[in-house]
Amino acid sequence: MDARQSSDLLGRLGALGLDTEAGLRYTAGDADLYHMVLASFVRDSTARNERLAQALAAQDWDTYRIQAHALKGAARTIGANALADVAFGQECASREQRADAVVAGHLPMIDAYATLVRALAGVLGIEAPVLQAEEELPSSGELDAATYAAVLRKACAHMDAFEVEEARDTLRSAEKCTYEGRTLAELCATIQGDLETFEVDAALAKTRRLMDELGA
Repeated sequence: MDARQSSDLLGRLGALGLDTEAGLRYTAGDADLYHMVLASFVRDSTARNERLAQALAAQDWDTYRIQAHALKGAARTIGANALADVAFGQECASREQRADAVVAGHLPMIDAYATLVRALAGVLGIEAPVLQAEEELPSSGELDAATYAAVLRKACAHMDAFEVEEARDTLRSAEKCTYEGRTLAELCATIQGDLETFEVDAALAKTRRLMDELGA
């Protein structure tokens, strides 16, 4: 890729929260190689997710630890430090045989993994795999902060991939839910308004602001 394409790619990856400087260090400053590593990260996600799910189902904590460690390394290599930190937590819990902690942390990790994979696929212009066992989001009831953040993360991933209708559908499907007594229809009204007029950058900024307020 030429210098302009490289700059555009790095800018979009940075907007996803990736440490592109770290990613380029792992590829000796080669932007084309970094692109290939990112594409491999997306393509490998289905098989990696299946191995984690199988180890979880079998309560094979040693295998789960190995797979969580591999995910941590892969995420760190592309500069996805937030996901790497989550995977490290799962690696530690499985090493210490803390089954309850592994089970409790699995779906949030896969949700974060799937969100990143979808966003990267959108940036790279490749098909996004569907990872099984992603956290099912509610369509009604009072949400806690973690679940509200999961709704926003999913919508944010669609926006990052310029999937406007999918982002709108994600927010619309949860609009009857409430958080601290207010409906998501009310909380996300201005975001939906921006999406309706295809002002994706504005919608994305507002969504990230809400996530920051939640500490997500």
